[in-house]
Amino acid sequence: MNHKYLLGLTLFLFVSCNKGETQGIADPSLSNSSTTSTSTSCSSAVIDAGAKGAGSAVQSRGFVSDVKENPYNSTPATAYADYHSLSIKFSYWNGLRWIHETVAGAPATVTSVSMVFLSTGIPVVVWTAGTDVLIATRTTSTATASSSWNARILGTAFTATRAATIAATPTNLVGGAFLTGTLLTERSRFILCSSSCSNINNYSISAATLDANDVVATQSQLGFGWCGADTNADSVVDAYYPAVTVARTASLRYITCPNATLSNCGNAANWTINVQVAGTGPVAHSLHLDPTIANDSAKVFANSSAVGKIYSAGASFAAPVRCHSPAGSYA
Repeated sequence: MNHKYLLGLTLFLFVSCNKGETQGIADPSLSNSSTTSTSTSCSSAVIDAGAKGAGSAVQSRGFVSDVKENPYNSTPATAYADYHSLSIKFSYWNGLRWIHETVAGAPATVTSVSMVFLSTGIPVVVWTAGTDVLIATRTTSTATASSSWNARILGTAFTATRAATIAATPTNLVGGAFLTGTLLTERSRFILCSSSCSNINNYSISAATLDANDVVATQSQLGFGWCGADTNADSVVDAYYPAVTVARTASLRYITCPNATLSNCGNAANWTINVQVAGTGPVAHSLHLDPTIANDSAKVFANSSAVGKIYSAGASFAAPVRCHSPAGSYA
């Protein structure tokens, strides 16, 4: 989930955790091995603050960010754009204090940041900036206090990249989607890593867009998740299919790729528009699927300008939609 507008000039995280004693700020260095720490409470305190780096003093930190639970110690971690030091940062709570790391240098044009953890505890971060989509992975889990990051441009020469969202399966498949294009040409594209996903070179972007129809030009978030499909009707997850939600002018599209060979999901012809929910297209929304549950019901949480509230697919938005099966019907 990409929490745009979540944190603003400083980063706050409201979760339950141990208490510390003092507060500090992160190192402004752009080195990929830059690591500093603060000793503070992670439940309601500022994660990162202070004027530092090459950017303007009025630039914000955490304007685009993502928050996940660290599987190593079940405590919070966040990846965010620091427009002041012109970098992508990663901060995690080690049980006593916040540890801050610089993932990579980044321009002040970063439009989205998304993060997942592999079951090994290694974090994966994807972000968009201008014409580029970029990715980075930590070389170790946070069980190792000091570690470096590997980063690369995953794709370039796109137009107005934004709304990147990634998710992982229990088997460490990593997938995601992002938007590219301008007025009347907005489209979504698929990101995939099907093996050894701690290696940044194993990620790719689909050559084709997922949907031939335009999405809302002002869309700032899309939804992405993994469907844990029960293809044998025995209530056991035996395949994982990627699912994406995008906003159109007056509807929300839910599309999946129910294909046993995930590399085939790079072909737009293998994506199916499962449902199109009528109504105002929510420009900021997220899709929630639990890949550990066979044929989990898809849930969308969205902020609709027409309604002016956050709502779920199971409430006033629409009836829950289940995972799509290879036979072309809903489980």
